[in-house]
Amino acid sequence: MAQVVVLAAAPVLTRLFGPEAFGGAALFAAVVGIIGVVACLRYDLSIVIPASDDEGAALFWASLAISAVTSTLVLVVFLLLPTVVVDRLGASEIPAFPLLVAVGCFLTGVFSTLNYWNSRTRKFGRLASARVVNTSVTAAVQIGAGVAASAGAGSLVGGSLAGSGVATGFLAARVAGEDRRVLARNLRVSSIVAGLRRHRHFPMYNTWAALMNTLSWQLPALVLGAYFSASVVGYYALGFRVLGLPMSLVGIAIGQVFYQRAAVARESGGLATLVRGVFSVLVDVGLVPFVVLAIAGRAVFVVAFGAAWGEAGVYVQILAIWSLVWFISSPMSTLYAVLDRQGAGLWLSAGILVSRFASLMVGGWLGQPRLSLFLFAASGVLVYGYLNQFVMTHSGVPWGDAWRILARASLRGLAPCGTVAVVVLAGAGSFWVFIVAMVVISANTVWAWLRWRRVMMQGVSSEIG
Repeated sequence: MAQVVVLAAAPVLTRLFGPEAFGGAALFAAVVGIIGVVACLRYDLSIVIPASDDEGAALFWASLAISAVTSTLVLVVFLLLPTVVVDRLGASEIPAFPLLVAVGCFLTGVFSTLNYWNSRTRKFGRLASARVVNTSVTAAVQIGAGVAASAGAGSLVGGSLAGSGVATGFLAARVAGEDRRVLARNLRVSSIVAGLRRHRHFPMYNTWAALMNTLSWQLPALVLGAYFSASVVGYYALGFRVLGLPMSLVGIAIGQVFYQRAAVARESGGLATLVRGVFSVLVDVGLVPFVVLAIAGRAVFVVAFGAAWGEAGVYVQILAIWSLVWFISSPMSTLYAVLDRQGAGLWLSAGILVSRFASLMVGGWLGQPRLSLFLFAASGVLVYGYLNQFVMTHSGVPWGDAWRILARASLRGLAPCGTVAVVVLAGAGSFWVFIVAMVVISANTVWAWLRWRRVMMQGVSSEIG
C-alpha cells in the first residue's frame, strides 16, 4: 500500500513541481538525514539487543532523551551559522530553515526509537501501517500545496515533515496504549544510566559509522548542488527516489524482521541458515527490477513523469546496478551490530565516504554530472560487494554460496530482462517500453514477495542446492 501511494503521487508531483523545487527539498533532506541518523547516538539500535524487556525499555527512554538534546543543539547551531552557509544548504526557498531542520532531526530520532521498540516487540504490522500513514500524509500535503500554487521547495519539505510527524504520533499512541506499563516502570535514572554504560559501544563505533555512511549517501546532492544547478540536483533526487522505493518500502521491511531474527539466531546457532536464506530472497526481489531500469530507465521516466524528466531517467540507468548491490547489502549490514563487529563497520563506512567523495569530485571538476554518477556507482558496487562478502563470511556462509545464488537468480531473470531489452532495441516507443517494463517488474515483485513470506514462515530454511 505504501508503494502504491508513493508511485501514484510521484507523476502528479513532477507535474506540479519543477526540478529546482525537488533540488531544494533534496538539499534540505540531505542536511536532516546526516544529522538525524545520529540523533539518538545510535542507542535506538540497542533497544532490540537485550534479553530483558526492562533493559530495552530503559534504552528506549535514553534514546528519546538524547534525541531531544541533539535537536536542541542543532537549532542553536543553525541559528548561529552565517546566512551564506545556510543558503548553500538549500534554505533560500525554505522559511524558518533552522527550526525545520531541528524539527526534522527530532522526528527522525523519535520515529527511529519507536521503530526499534516495535521491532523488539515484533509489531511489524504496526510499522508497516506507520509507513503507509507517512507516505499518505506526505503525498496529500505536497499535492495540496502544489495545487494551491505553492509549488516550491518549502511545500515539499512541509509535506515531508507533516508525514513524519503524523506517523510518529501514530506509533507513539500505539506504544503508549499497549506497552505503557513496562515503559513506565523503567523510567528511572539508574536504569537509563546502566543501559547507557552497558551499550556504550554503539555511540563509540556505530555513531561514527552511521554518520559517515549517511554523509556518503547525501554527498551526491551536496556535491551536485555545489558544482551544478538545482535542476541537476532535482533530476538526481527524483531518480534516487525511484531507486530508493524498493529499499524504503521493501528492503527496510525485510531488514526490520531480519535484524530481530538475526539477533535471536546468533544465540540459537542458526545464523548462517538465516543469512543465506535472506540473501537469496533479496537477490530475487531486486535483480529483475533494477536490471530493467538499467535497460529502460529513460523511457520509463518520460512516460511516468513527463518529458522534462528524461535526464532523471538517464541518471537511473547509470545508478541501477549499484542500487541493486546497495539494496542487497543494506539489510545485511545490520549484521555488524549482531556480530558485535562495529569496528569493522566503521572502517568500511570510512572507505565508502572517501571513495564516493573522490568519485563525485572528479565529475564536478570536469563539469560532467553523468561522469560523477558513473564513478559514484562503480565505486559503490566494489565497496558494497565487499560488505556482503564480509558479513556473510563472518556469519558462517561460504562466499561460494553467494555466487551460486546470484548465478541462479540471473538465469531466472534472463527471460524477463531480455524481453525488455528486445523491445528497447527494436525501437518501440517509450509508451510500449514503459508498459512492458512495468509488467515485468510487477510480476517479479509479486513472485518475490510471496517467496519471502514462504521462507519466513518456514523459518528461513536454506534454498540452495
